[in-house]
Amino acid sequence: MAFAGLMFVWIILFILGAITFIGLLLLVIGIVLKVKKRKKSAAVLFVLSGLMLGSVLLLVLLVVMPKPKTVDTPNGRTTLRPSWIATYKQCLEKSDKDRLEKLVDRHPEMIYYYDANYVMLLDYGLYNCDIEIMQIALDHGAVFDEPLRYEHMIFFSSLDSFFSELDYPDWERETDELTVEGETTDKMIEAVAFAIENGAQLKWEVYNAYQDDNFLDKAVNWVTLDGIVSEEDEKLLNLIAKSDSELEERFEQMKSDLKKDGQTETDEESEAGQQCYETNNYKFYKADPNLLPLGTSKILGVYDLEYDKKTGYYYVKYDSTYQSLFIGQLLTLFGSADYVTENNEDLLSYVVAAEDEAGNVIYLNAYYGPSGPAIGGIANDEAYENAAGELAELIMSAKASDFELSSVYEDLGISLKMGVKDGQAYYDYDMEFN
Repeated sequence: MAFAGLMFVWIILFILGAITFIGLLLLVIGIVLKVKKRKKSAAVLFVLSGLMLGSVLLLVLLVVMPKPKTVDTPNGRTTLRPSWIATYKQCLEKSDKDRLEKLVDRHPEMIYYYDANYVMLLDYGLYNCDIEIMQIALDHGAVFDEPLRYEHMIFFSSLDSFFSELDYPDWERETDELTVEGETTDKMIEAVAFAIENGAQLKWEVYNAYQDDNFLDKAVNWVTLDGIVSEEDEKLLNLIAKSDSELEERFEQMKSDLKKDGQTETDEESEAGQQCYETNNYKFYKADPNLLPLGTSKILGVYDLEYDKKTGYYYVKYDSTYQSLFIGQLLTLFGSADYVTENNEDLLSYVVAAEDEAGNVIYLNAYYGPSGPAIGGIANDEAYENAAGELAELIMSAKASDFELSSVYEDLGISLKMGVKDGQAYYDYDMEFN
């Protein structure tokens, strides 16, 4: 299909090139005839040449000229002129708020303009912690959690995407202009307070149990990224908690796991999560779960079946206790998991960075899934496969920490209890018969 489309484009370009060539040829011949006083023939050729070259020029202009953009508003669809959009982009690029306000005064429908990432004016202001821009948008009818935007998004509301979109568009900025990951600033606190005061949702519906369904959990994930819970971090968390009674109660339960200046959960787990481990070709360390690329799948199993070249058969080299050992070893290396469930087919997950000698970083997923202990990443990619192999060796060589987890394998009605006690792994199960 792609090849057919490419051929079609080449055919069109060939036809346009041929028309242009013939048009120019007729123009040259017409000029020669005019010089030779054959005015009627020259005039005919000039007209034909003009029609050919003019049609090609018109077609090119139609392709390259900016086109009006149609957007949805609460009152129906409306069209935004290219000149308005160009002015809007210039205002944001130059942070010209006076000109931006005048533009929106004349064309209030511009608050519904969205770019390729479906970012509208109000959320642009939120992501850049710019209260003036947010106020301009609100004054002209914008609302937080705009359904016209979020029906297109993987996010659920304005604050759901706040931390992941800070400094938007960050790819157009210098590195030293960007917010430091995990560091809360006064501008961020002011922007969040402004959003909450103006109706931004703190809780939202999610598609599954592994997604954060409230802004408090998002904020906790953010403030613990750098291993330090600063005074500004505490201000942000308290601001969010005091804005909703359910979240305030939740925050009280979480406080014991948030120790000032940085230790989250146990000291040992936090320290493990910040460790960096060197192997032959890589450095491995725990990474932000949001950095795992889309489209990952299983690359290899850890403590998996072994292949016997002599017999041509696979055989079980490791018994079930090694599945428990895998979890204890991850706990030793990288601290607490990114998430833990009671579903044995999606028990837990870690995102691990693999940095090579040149400083290139890829992100792997060490997890316990339907097939047990595994390493995931981009399949059929040599770099990912090499890194996954070394990560598996690192995990299997680590000492296992003590733990205990209960889970259910629902398809077979099996209740499982896995753990490590004093370095000894155990794996117990109970099958329920109907």
